[in-house]
Amino acid sequence: MDTDPPAPSQYFTILLIMFTSGLVLGLYVYYVYARHVFQDHTYKRRLWERVSGIAAIVGGIGAFLALMRIIEFPYLSTRAVMYVTILTTLGLLGYLAFYLITRYPQELARYESWALKQQYMPRPRRKARVR
Repeated sequence: MDTDPPAPSQYFTILLIMFTSGLVLGLYVYYVYARHVFQDHTYKRRLWERVSGIAAIVGGIGAFLALMRIIEFPYLSTRAVMYVTILTTLGLLGYLAFYLITRYPQELARYESWALKQQYMPRPRRKARVR
């Protein structure tokens, strides 16, 4: 009898590519895109930095686990660990869609009204020095 486990399928190579691209894209958006595109809009910049940071973390963990599955590392190459990672990714995408549909428009309107009020608020003047 052959006791060797079967080799992992090519789907894990595809998952490795997808998770690695999620990691790279998340890091790019976090460090480059969000800071340059939304530099004047604090709320949007923080939202994109938060989302891309989470995407980079999940992409890094998923790429690591897919690589462990490909090289058949014990305990980290089980199907359950990979399924949990895929379900976590789908759950985060679902939460992002839910947030963008329900809460984001309200919080964006609240932030923009606050920013408009701040724009027209009087600023304290610097007092002249007494010599």
